[in-house]
Amino acid sequence: KLNTAGLQWFNNHLRVMREQLNFFIMIYKKNPCSENKLRRNIYRMQYKSEIKRAKCKANEKLLKNANNPNKCMWDIINKQRKKVMLPKISPTVTDIFNEYFTTAAAKDLEARKLCSQKVTLNPYFNFDYNKLPYNTFKFS
Repeated sequence: KLNTAGLQWFNNHLRVMREQLNFFIMIYKKNPCSENKLRRNIYRMQYKSEIKRAKCKANEKLLKNANNPNKCMWDIINKQRKKVMLPKISPTVTDIFNEYFTTAAAKDLEARKLCSQKVTLNPYFNFDYNKLPYNTFKFS
């Protein structure tokens, strides 16, 4: 296998370890006892540490042979960093916002025109709350 930098780090030793790990996994699946689980977990940790060691050796070899070791080192570091994923906004959401804000003023103006046409207020009309009978209202 090749890692992201194009280095050959997966060797025969790791291939044999992977086969042995798969063997321990198969044994545990067929006979799930605590001994088999422990053996599988220990070997899995060893396998993962060997992978890390092999990747480190491959990166060291790359840095030693690089024309610009600093740039090469930062390339390796940046490839290991997690990329920040920005949330994608679907076009329908943006279309809804655009539609709302481009037509909001026109709709508001139209609503004001309709209200002014429907309601005519008489400035001489005064409403007297005292004339309402108290027992007609129910307060909760």
